[in-house]
Amino acid sequence: EGEGTFFAEVNENLKPYKVGGVHRHIPEMERNLGRLLAQGRPVRTHGPLGEVRLSFVPHLVPMTRGILVTVEAEVEGNWSQKALDELYQDFYAQEPFVRVTEALPETKGTYASNRVDVKPLYEARTGRVMVFAALDNLVKGMAGQAVQNLNLMLDLPEETALPKEGLWP
Repeated sequence: EGEGTFFAEVNENLKPYKVGGVHRHIPEMERNLGRLLAQGRPVRTHGPLGEVRLSFVPHLVPMTRGILVTVEAEVEGNWSQKALDELYQDFYAQEPFVRVTEALPETKGTYASNRVDVKPLYEARTGRVMVFAALDNLVKGMAGQAVQNLNLMLDLPEETALPKEGLWP
């Protein structure tokens, strides 16, 4: 059975893809969020204690490379945009391939790089946090991850042979 990924089906089209909890990356995302939860990091769960359950709805877009993610979550307590920005800046300060941005990220900004651009946004009206992230799934995907892990295993600088800056602007 085809997945509707042929050029004639996706060109000039935008559609949800692999919905209903069947996307192959859901177990990985739930596992990693569960690890953060186990470390005492603030993660909202919707499953049994210590188990993270999430909904993930990717959209298929006719472009060669790039992923734009929008995640929203309920938060407890009083937050401000400034506090949220500081939390993200501090959390990712030592991560060479994560850039917390002031503007909403775009896929062109990470094209041909191993970087992820992230922007948290506090919506005071609803008391929710939205996080936007853009990445190049060809470089930041499995190939880039393999090089990054090899660098760490060989005790090389994590950034060796991996581009931080994209081809645009």
